[in-house]
Amino acid sequence: MTPRAIATKWPFGAIAPDFTFDLHEGYTALFGLNGSGKSSILQLIFKTLVNDDGFGIDHVVYIEAERGWLSPTTEVQSQSIADYNRGLAGQFPSQGPSNTLGYHSYRSGFSGDLTKFLLNHKNFSARLRDLDESLLAMGLPVMTLETAQQLHFDDVLAGYQGSGLRFVLPILAALNDPVLEAILIDEPEASLEPVLAKRLRQLLIEKAGRRAIVVASHSHWFIDHERIEANLVVGRGTGAVRADPVRNRRELADLVFKLLGNAPEDLMLPANFLVVEGGSDQVILERVLRLLGDTDGRVKVFSARGIAQVPKAVTVADLVLPLLMTGPYAKSVVALVDQPDTKAHRGAVDKLAAQLQDRLFKLQVASLEEYLPEALYVKAGRDKANCRSALAVAKKQGEASLADYKTVLATEIAAVLAKSDLALIPTIRDAAQRSLDFA
Repeated sequence: MTPRAIATKWPFGAIAPDFTFDLHEGYTALFGLNGSGKSSILQLIFKTLVNDDGFGIDHVVYIEAERGWLSPTTEVQSQSIADYNRGLAGQFPSQGPSNTLGYHSYRSGFSGDLTKFLLNHKNFSARLRDLDESLLAMGLPVMTLETAQQLHFDDVLAGYQGSGLRFVLPILAALNDPVLEAILIDEPEASLEPVLAKRLRQLLIEKAGRRAIVVASHSHWFIDHERIEANLVVGRGTGAVRADPVRNRRELADLVFKLLGNAPEDLMLPANFLVVEGGSDQVILERVLRLLGDTDGRVKVFSARGIAQVPKAVTVADLVLPLLMTGPYAKSVVALVDQPDTKAHRGAVDKLAAQLQDRLFKLQVASLEEYLPEALYVKAGRDKANCRSALAVAKKQGEASLADYKTVLATEIAAVLAKSDLALIPTIRDAAQRSLDFA
């Protein structure tokens, strides 16, 4: 479609005069608090395009958030999607403090009739076929028509179907209408469980192509993770409504975890991370966390392979999740490292210190095995001097042998470690406690 500047010179709902929205092809998602102006933007686009003689009154559709009623039949008599759009546009108040659609008003049949108008919009049989393909892609039952063209799914009348199917049907019908150049959807997530919401988002992105699909949502399931700039944050920074694109993954994480109110625990993620150098450190720290009361895994210990790898490990986790340094953990993640013994290691520690500040803990010696006191070795039935000699031998045999021995030794010490022993390892205890403080 041809890019269009949607503008208003007069107040429009929450939107102040001189607001402009650039409508272009592809998928766009609007996110914001209740009352921020998301629905007003969708309605402004709809009203502008409906009244634009050069666009085509049957080339746009506005799918309202309140769409729980579904017409039981596909019969339209002599009406069309153009008639539907004229009727809906006529529901906008022409004057008053707000000229957007009132949610309290009664508009008999409007949203419920939309599906049948879309199915009858150019080549009815093709629209039915395409709709069935989308229903199958969503994991939903296909549609059949029976007496008087009544809608059935799995031999059950449409009106008796669950709200998810009824709410998503007009959206799927619109996506399969090749004439539509602008599809505007308010709360596409309504009544959908997460798995269906994710599938719908994928369909919306795939079906956008050379037309405009704009959604207004409160759900992170409708974020476009590939085109970050396609996600717009709607708000009133200085009283006037703004729609600003997300610029980077840090802002995207803020959108997910701040504006939309998600928490790591809600997504079955740890409440915090504690980054350590290797597997033996992880074994000890996991035991210390349990002794400090973290019995349900609120803090996840994340191990790297050495001090030079710790910054890399954090970055890898950031790219995979993206959480550690740019998301909800940006101001909570804690790291525990050995005393650096080379210039490269000191540089790595300095970079970590700049990022983590007082959330970086350093052992006073070059290894965990050297830091652990003799008393803990004795408690585990070991001799510290002999173990250090064995570590030197394992190191000569290769990194794998060294890692295996260190893990076995740490596991034995962790098994006998009691809460009363934490005073013997204050740096480890404090790092674990600090990570719990943020959990």
